[in-house]
Parts: sequence; structure tokens; C-alpha cells
Amino acid sequence: MKSRPKQMRTIAGVNIQWPWSDLIVSGTKTIETRSYRLPSKHLNQPLALIETPGPRGRRAGISSARITAVIRFAESYQYESQAHWENEFKLHRVPLDDPQFKYTSRKPRWAWKLQVLCTYDPPEPAPKKKGIVFASKCVVPYWDN
Repeated sequence: MKSRPKQMRTIAGVNIQWPWSDLIVSGTKTIETRSYRLPSKHLNQPLALIETPGPRGRRAGISSARITAVIRFAESYQYESQAHWENEFKLHRVPLDDPQFKYTSRKPRWAWKLQVLCTYDPPEPAPKKKGIVFASKCVVPYWDN
């Protein structure tokens, strides 16, 4: 039986540092956390997960950005307290004492609940212009349903 050919699609993408990007692809992390609400134009839209190395990824041998999955954010809500943040650790997987991304009362934290739509192994190339958080033109293989 022949497999169906892949069609290329252009979609927006979101930058997520390794190791959190890897935890998303593995299904271990189901909430991305940020210091702001998810922009409404990205709610329930397919987005390329652009894995960026960051300092931890460089130490792990990841030298450049790459697309590892297509994801969709289903909702965004603000953490009400540190206790709320801590209760959802198994969903967001950010260490409670992480020096860069931990919860503090001075900086609000938002949960972006996500779903993985497909993964790429090997990863797809990231667009040259990635943007600070979101990229607008990620070309990815996407199966027609």
C-alpha cells in the first residue's frame, strides 16, 4: 500500500526553548507558560513548534532552531497564585526554583494549554526570520485529512 504524499503548508510558529520543547513533543508537558496571555489570533490554530536551543539546549548539542512538531493552544488562563502554579507542575514541568521561568508574585504567569497535532523526526528547518516569540512563515509537511 502506498503512503499518501505530504503536502507543504505555511503556518505561524512559536519559539519554545529546549528542554521544554522536547517535553511537549514527548507528551510530558501539556501547558506552556508565559508572562502574558496567548494572543487570541493563535488560539485553536495550528502552530509550528520551533525548538530553540537556549543555553540548556546548546549544552545538550542543539546548535540551531528547528521545527519539531505542530501544536495547537486550546486555552489560556492566568495563574491565580503560587499554589496554583505549584499544583500544575506536572502539566507545565517548569522547576519551581527555575531562575529564569519560576513563578513570582511580581510577574504574572499564564498557562497556554496545548495539544500536539503531529511531530517531525527528523526535525524540519526553521524559517530564517523567526521573530522574538512567533514566526509568521513556517513551511511544514502537513497531511491532508
